Amino acid sequence: MPNLHYHRPSVSDLPILARMNKDLIEDEGSHNPMTVTQLEDRIRDWLESGDYDAILFEYNAAVVAYALFQQKPESIYLRQFFVDRDFRRRGIGQSAIYMLMNDIFPPGLRITLDVLSKNPAGWTFWRRVGFHNFAVTLEAETGRE
Repeated sequence: MPNLHYHRPSVSDLPILARMNKDLIEDEGSHNPMTVTQLEDRIRDWLESGDYDAILFEYNAAVVAYALFQQKPESIYLRQFFVDRDFRRRGIGQSAIYMLMNDIFPPGLRITLDVLSKNPAGWTFWRRVGFHNFAVTLEAETGRE
């Protein structure tokens, strides 16, 4: 397992978070059309409002992953989790998730997250680290016959 370190982001980390968030949107096949600047503003708003918290993971002094989550009294919603493309397949994602679950998140809480159906790599990763299906959300577009 890689030797990761983590910290909560400062204002100077927002561009890194936004760039990684844009990469996440692309990798998972999301319909989100936001620019990096818009994503940075959204993350700033979430963190400043206290609605969400974030953790940056570092390996050899480089930010290689992040998590954005919302803690509720009975659960944690992991809204975003991303490992930089250049650092995948090295155990960083697994190590970061285990750090979240064992060192950062309070014990005994249920953790939920969403995985887009067209993201098979995401499905494989989340199952590998111990998550299982709870619900499936279906969608359609209006105006179809």
